[in-house]
Amino acid sequence: MIGTNLTFENYRAKLVRLDKFEAHPNADRLKIAIVDYQRVIVGLNVQVGELYVYFPLESQINLDLLSFINGFYDGKKNLDPTKKGFFGDKGRVKATPFRGVLSEGYLLPLKELNNFLQMKKMNILTERDLGVEFDSIDGVVFCQKYVVGVAKGTSDGTLKEKKKKGDPRKSFNPLIENQFRFHEKTAQLKRSLREVTPDSLISVSYKLHGTSAIFGRVLCKKQLNWYERLLKKAGVGIVETEYKDLYSSRTVIKNHKNQNDGFYKEDAWAIVFKDIKDKLKDGISIYGEIVGFLPSGKCIQKNFDYGVEKGKCKFYVYRITYTNPAGDVFEFSRAQLDDYCKKYLLNTVPLFYYGKAEKMFNIPVDENWHENFLNKLIGQFTEKDCFMCANVVPEEGIVIVTEGLVWNGLKLKSDRFYTMETQNLDAGEVDIEG
Repeated sequence: MIGTNLTFENYRAKLVRLDKFEAHPNADRLKIAIVDYQRVIVGLNVQVGELYVYFPLESQINLDLLSFINGFYDGKKNLDPTKKGFFGDKGRVKATPFRGVLSEGYLLPLKELNNFLQMKKMNILTERDLGVEFDSIDGVVFCQKYVVGVAKGTSDGTLKEKKKKGDPRKSFNPLIENQFRFHEKTAQLKRSLREVTPDSLISVSYKLHGTSAIFGRVLCKKQLNWYERLLKKAGVGIVETEYKDLYSSRTVIKNHKNQNDGFYKEDAWAIVFKDIKDKLKDGISIYGEIVGFLPSGKCIQKNFDYGVEKGKCKFYVYRITYTNPAGDVFEFSRAQLDDYCKKYLLNTVPLFYYGKAEKMFNIPVDENWHENFLNKLIGQFTEKDCFMCANVVPEEGIVIVTEGLVWNGLKLKSDRFYTMETQNLDAGEVDIEG
């Protein structure tokens, strides 16, 4: 019935029961509903205890549903053309300020969704589905990430070449399962705040607005020559693996033949790789952000120069892993990461705090701790100008990593940055990380 396989959690819908509101500071006819610590602007008619479907920022809502609820601004697209909503043609949930307060999503009454589902003879949602995140119902997509455009290239780290009969070398794929891993997607802190406990060991670091990069010395299959293949066929034991240097963007391994160079005609990843390849050790993968400029002088991210000389770029590390020959991954702690980067003269993302979460602000550990912790983070780290940039641009935000056996990063973006992203999408600019 309910599906979650199409979209990362940041862009899934969720059935919620509204239980907390705040007064709007600048509007008598509006109030603020709190959904997983996110603010959504609603009318005064919305009441405590009512069931709503929450759609997050920069998600795209099913267009047939929007037409059914008369949600389009263009009345001609609505079931009742005399009525108008506030959604554009794409059904995108925008970061929209209402009288000075940013609304971080859209709330649809459950009964309106169910009316649509009944009309389509689909299964309806009930209270049993409270708290469930979803992107599809009965195989129909209702919520997904809004994307202007996507760079070409493979996304699973495998080589996808046309096989040519008679020559196995033409289809050789050196990658070994579980040896190379793309970076884990970063969830929204507000949606996952409960994952941070007062006792959590956390690092709080600066979120850079550039392009993701991975550099690793990865165990790969060795392409055997004719003599080695002959020996293998004869039962002679030969070495069939070797460590190779790989580098990638967030979704594309770039130094394999037939791999697309990605968003840019200029390969920023190759530029950084020349400087970092001698600092890689067997099994080590280094994850980070490339900021600054391309050789042409174009900013990697519009106006975000990060104080880098024009025509040059800079790489900042935020994660390091070691993968053993069996495919087991071991995460570096922040302290281990700092030691490795100091030894090999690598830049790390600026660190604001490292230690127990409860010690960061020394606020009382009670039923309000999470809310107070979040408010302290917002007050201290967001809504400011980028302190590393010569240009005046907003800070993107911060990333909190809770240390453990697996990497768990949670991002907190500023309202100003969300507003800028919305304006860029309105202008049709492609999200490079998409």
